[in-house]
Amino acid sequence: MEALLPALVACLLAEMAGRVQLTTESYAATRPAWGLCAALLLSTAISLAIGAAGGAWMARLVTYEARTLLLGLALILTGGTLLIRATAAPMSAPPKGAPLWRYLATQLGDNSQFIVFAFAARGNAPVLAALGGLAGVMAAGALPLLLDRDFRRLPLAMLRRASGVLLLLTGLWSALHALELI
Repeated sequence: MEALLPALVACLLAEMAGRVQLTTESYAATRPAWGLCAALLLSTAISLAIGAAGGAWMARLVTYEARTLLLGLALILTGGTLLIRATAAPMSAPPKGAPLWRYLATQLGDNSQFIVFAFAARGNAPVLAALGGLAGVMAAGALPLLLDRDFRRLPLAMLRRASGVLLLLTGLWSALHALELI
């Protein structure tokens, strides 16, 4: 449980008003919801499996304190990017091409992949970290489908800022704990 629930919450926060949600929203008018969910599930599973495998490899190389510091840095950097890019740029037209490739292109090297990498390394439970991250990204990615037209009424910039602050503070706590300053 040390990796599953925290990875779920961190990935859910990291994807607030992010590229996955905006891609889902842009495809929602022209594609069936089940197809978008299937594409999102497959692309997220691939992306997070890569992150979890890297985290499992990293867990064998460094100490627990270094892995805790890595987790803190992952959360700090993710929170920082959410605060810097607080407003989500709307897509002007529905994207062309298959949703699977668009989702995969947006998720490789994304914040959620880095978070799963760090949780897999720290908790030494890559499968649980990947499953938690998968649930978090799927929940965030399916939100535009569930809310339909009400999605744009959400205060996305405020949600993004609040998510950034939570991740930043949690990351600072983890990093300070790793350095034995608290």
